[in-house]
Amino acid sequence: MFTFQSAMKFFDAEKMDATSMETDTESSDASINQNRVGVSHTSESLKYQLIRHDINEEELLMHSNFPLFANVEVDLSSCLPFVNRLVYEVAMFVASLPHMIPKWILLSWASLYLFRNLAYVRHEQGERLKDLGFELIPEFPDDNLGELNLYVNMMTALFTVTMPLFNNVSHSKGAFGVDVYVKIINMTCVGHVLRFATYISTSLPGPAPHCQPGAPLYRDSLTFREYFTRRSRVHIDPNCGDLIFSGHMFQVMTFSIVTLAHLNDLVRNRFISRILSIILVVTPLLQPLFIIGARNHYTVDVVVSSYVAPLLYLAMERFYTTSLYKCSAKWTSTLIPTFLRKFLDEKNPCRASSEKELLEINPELSDIVKKYEMSPKDILFLLDLHKSEPMGDKKFDPSYDGLMENIERKADDGNIFHRKGN
Repeated sequence: MFTFQSAMKFFDAEKMDATSMETDTESSDASINQNRVGVSHTSESLKYQLIRHDINEEELLMHSNFPLFANVEVDLSSCLPFVNRLVYEVAMFVASLPHMIPKWILLSWASLYLFRNLAYVRHEQGERLKDLGFELIPEFPDDNLGELNLYVNMMTALFTVTMPLFNNVSHSKGAFGVDVYVKIINMTCVGHVLRFATYISTSLPGPAPHCQPGAPLYRDSLTFREYFTRRSRVHIDPNCGDLIFSGHMFQVMTFSIVTLAHLNDLVRNRFISRILSIILVVTPLLQPLFIIGARNHYTVDVVVSSYVAPLLYLAMERFYTTSLYKCSAKWTSTLIPTFLRKFLDEKNPCRASSEKELLEINPELSDIVKKYEMSPKDILFLLDLHKSEPMGDKKFDPSYDGLMENIERKADDGNIFHRKGN
């Protein structure tokens, strides 16, 4: 079995070979180039083993004294260096701007200004409703604990999203931080629209001290301009009326659910993964205590958020597989510059990893990628289906003819794949 120790032995063997090569040859430019070529060639088998057994070559670098390993790392085309990973994530982020800008406007202006101000105008002061959470949890003197808990949860999620930059496996498996970030923004946008439709429908008397009768900071009305420009601030110009359901609870649940769902793909270090998962699980459990203790929301607001968030996540994941989403994504992709789309397609590390795996099975399978508008990853998926299908007395045939026959049959049955030009 190929382990970390066996990889280190591999390094020692290469080091001995390089040392003997330097001793036996003259110190000329030609011999130096020959040594580098030898190292690069020898590293091919190591590169294959690192990818196959999911061993981090950066960790091997820290434990190795092999002087020419820096040149070997440059040759590891399947494991992009940090700068290349960063550039690819930035390119993905720029490509997502056409559909992200309207969502940022919704979150930064509509949900924080317009929606909340409309709720404030409709709010009427009154005594607190009878609430089970208020009876069980005493009122906290400090109402900032919920904000601090939300901040810790959000920073943990954003840190997790950046983890693919620091390992060589996530990108090759199709896990990108920008994709997870987009999912968080999508779910947050839909959630705040649903929240606005809920709390604007029925106005409850706010349980917060600044919403109670006689509160000194409470305002009876807003100007028309303030509908669009007023932003409420705690202890200065606080807001009332946006109750069902709790926005803080929903955001904590959103960050945790989406991040935990992709945690294993984003974070390759088990210890870091466990620490992050603990934080992402504990913070949603503490948030109801802080919200109810501060009397910012009724218990029903927190309860509704607790089940709306996971149900919305499942609905969003299902929506991503529908033809409607694919058509909208195809339309927004036309807004991306051609050179950027070409860069993302050519430099896709997941595609490069799939192409390499495809060539290892059968080099002729690459003809299918050209003949049918399919990605190498689709071919590998179809190959798995082809392998799992009952073959009778026949054995699994990974050859070109066997797979091509399977594709032709599926194309005729379901019209799944199309030839170029059709």
